[in-house]
Amino acid sequence: MIHPNSTKVWDKDMKTGKLKKRLYKGVPDAVRGEVWSRLLHIKKTKEEQIGKYEVSHHLLLVNFVF
Repeated sequence: MIHPNSTKVWDKDMKTGKLKKRLYKGVPDAVRGEVWSRLLHIKKTKEEQIGKYEVSHHLLLVNFVF
């Protein structure tokens, strides 16, 4: 079973390929959101994108002709 709260198990499974086998067996509903979040590196992406929405929104407002 996939253990979303156990970083050591998660990292080990990623390196050994066990995670792929476990994903094929299915991800329980209770942990599906956490699993997808980790697979897609959502936390890292959010950290990299801090402030970019505000900049884009400002540029839109400045350059948009009403």
